[in-house]
Amino acid sequence: MRYFRTVLTVATLMLGPVFAEATDREARGLGDLPAKAVEASEWFIDILDDTTIVGPHIGVAYDDLNEKTYVSYYDAVNGDLWFAWPILDAADHNGNCGPDNTFNCLPVDTEGNVGMYNDIAVRASTVSSTIYISYFDETNHALKVMEVHNDHTYNVIGIMAPGYRTIQTGDPHNDLWYGKHTSVSQRLGVPIVAYQKGNAFHFIDEVQMVARPVAEDTGNCGEGEYLNDWQCDSIYSAEGAGQYASIDLDSGGNPSVAFYDPGLGAPVVATEVGGSGNCGPSNSWSCIAVPNGTDSTGKFLSLALEADGTPHLAYYNATDQSLEYATCALPGGNCSLPNWQTARISAMGTSLVDMGISIDLDPGGDPVIAHQDASDPIGPAVLAIARPWTLLPDSTPNCGPLGLVGFTWVCEWLDSGGATLSEARAVSLNVNQAGHAIVAYHELDDYPYTAEGKVKLAFEEPPLVFSDGFESGDFSFWSNVVTGTAP
Repeated sequence: MRYFRTVLTVATLMLGPVFAEATDREARGLGDLPAKAVEASEWFIDILDDTTIVGPHIGVAYDDLNEKTYVSYYDAVNGDLWFAWPILDAADHNGNCGPDNTFNCLPVDTEGNVGMYNDIAVRASTVSSTIYISYFDETNHALKVMEVHNDHTYNVIGIMAPGYRTIQTGDPHNDLWYGKHTSVSQRLGVPIVAYQKGNAFHFIDEVQMVARPVAEDTGNCGEGEYLNDWQCDSIYSAEGAGQYASIDLDSGGNPSVAFYDPGLGAPVVATEVGGSGNCGPSNSWSCIAVPNGTDSTGKFLSLALEADGTPHLAYYNATDQSLEYATCALPGGNCSLPNWQTARISAMGTSLVDMGISIDLDPGGDPVIAHQDASDPIGPAVLAIARPWTLLPDSTPNCGPLGLVGFTWVCEWLDSGGATLSEARAVSLNVNQAGHAIVAYHELDDYPYTAEGKVKLAFEEPPLVFSDGFESGDFSFWSNVVTGTAP
């Protein structure tokens, strides 16, 4: 186990995405799948950590109030959960990781093999922001939730009172587990976690679970000093259910969870409705599948909710190896069939392991999707991003919906990975209140040498903001020019 690290890496800086040529796609059998975009936006690509094989499970959260990016990630060599945050005085470059040492990276749980399936959420405060990380303890087959308080004053330490809570422990000897496929969200400092209860036996169903803290001694789970301080509810059960769980909250704090049901070959969306539902405790949740004909869909899915609860999903269509997007045709989450709209957006190719997909909404409620694109049969996988053309009006639509006349989305390649075969197998996306995307992702250089892994950040460059004297009637000068800064 490692407990601290010295300066780790020299950052690389790239302006602009890497783009594909639109030449031989028909010859390579890609049919109606388009080439990637001409330049529509400017991006920085930075290495956060490249010390071992880091980041095969990863999460990112952006604190808009304090303009800070937080990253949780798994160290696959040492079996540790790591946390990264920007230092207070970035100009001093006295962190221990990230571009020009402007971040600190610290292991926050090193007890056994911990940190897989991690996800992260932040409650912003000018005094002390609270970061929640949900993750799986492989050693004990347990669900854990880490709470970290960042008081925004320290450069080297930077965090206060880190501590984890074990919510539920399974049985490692009989291969029964709690906590795979975790996802966390929060409202007003109350975290809520979606996760899978699973097993290695075909005759016992998996269960989609949801956990949240409750008043002391009023719950049914939580361990140690947190015994019965959490409520763990079973929402849905089926063979293999609960894979790729993703949770989000509407503006009232009401949760929805999306997850994959391999028996249906489709994603399922569960929404807490308080009564008159069809799943969960006392039918207090509504569970609705999102099928797309006979296609096999729903792996690697990600969920984002509008303020009124309208869901947006991004996931993998295994039948035609594409990125698929689904949303509800009616506002407010009234998504019983046939109120779902689905569309294939871009080619993804195929992989023998997980493929990264992550969705978030811009301030106007439009979807932004980061994902792995392994569609080139002879080239490496790449990190890609897809957005409706209305978010990038100066660009040319080049993707989505596939198979129909007239594209309405813009797809860009952000990081080609070079010789890397495993670019963006894990991806986490956050869109800030200014509408700029931040992507944390995993890069594994697995050919032909000994594998080397990286945690990387891609963030969209804010545009120039001009301030002039015209508003005051003074037309003689431009008073200043302010450029946006990286998160």
